[in-house]
Amino acid sequence: MRSFLYLVKRNMMVYYRDKGNLFFSFLSMLIILGLMLVFLGDMNITAITDLLDQFGGTGTEREKFEHASNLVVNWVVAGIIVVNCITIANAVTGIMIADEEEHKLAAFMITPMNRFAQILSYTTAAGIMSMLFCSITLFTAEGFIWMQGGSFITVQDHIVFFGYLLVVVFFSVSLVFFLAQFVHSKSAYSGLSTVVGTLVGFLAAIYVPYGSLPEAAGNILKHTPLFAASSLFRDLFTKDIVKQTFDGVHNDVILEYREFMGIVIVNNDVVTTHMQQILFLLISGMVLLIFSFFMMQKRELKDR
Repeated sequence: MRSFLYLVKRNMMVYYRDKGNLFFSFLSMLIILGLMLVFLGDMNITAITDLLDQFGGTGTEREKFEHASNLVVNWVVAGIIVVNCITIANAVTGIMIADEEEHKLAAFMITPMNRFAQILSYTTAAGIMSMLFCSITLFTAEGFIWMQGGSFITVQDHIVFFGYLLVVVFFSVSLVFFLAQFVHSKSAYSGLSTVVGTLVGFLAAIYVPYGSLPEAAGNILKHTPLFAASSLFRDLFTKDIVKQTFDGVHNDVILEYREFMGIVIVNNDVVTTHMQQILFLLISGMVLLIFSFFMMQKRELKDR
């Protein structure tokens, strides 16, 4: 147990001390912020205010703008946290690939700890760092929202958030660990990381809202775990501000907007529950882990 905890700490320190790794872990987040601040933010806010004017939203024009701005920021924060779950887990898991290429992983074999525990130390470190930095992202975002005149989510919602985060991090680590089985060099993993960092924004419907996609693409997207993860966080962060923003608007219009923005998932006119989304993420993560360990065993047999 002591050796396992030492390796977990060692993997976390290796990640933390690599400033370049830290920067590229947050690169996708910076890209999203840039897109929203420079290009998409005003467009989304205008779309909401136009919708309110069309369907009878209450409040002055200034209030409508402030509520719409707060709604967009909360929507973006939810997406950023999902991106961070993937990119940070991806960066920490990259330490395993580097150790393998530099033959450090083979050197660990002489220790009494078995191979399963060694590999688990990398996934555990990836999970801890993802939880830590996503928590920092949340509190930083809340500070920004407060400065913009918005409000925090409740204490109860914070508890729910960390429950959701634990599930999403589990899936993220499982996904990244599965993808890592296909590469065995730092250069190959760097290329994989670039692809993953790019795709996660689309699969979570962050760069482009779900409702803007072609119907066929949207139907595929809403059945993916990453979309379920982003929907969980979006609904949690926006539920109160949606009520304030769309005060006086018919519930059908509100539901249509929430579906368009990927805040809720609707299948056959039925809204998918949070518990169904959580089970989807947990089952997907477990399936990926099973495949990953099966691939590892096959590879060990080939190496003997």
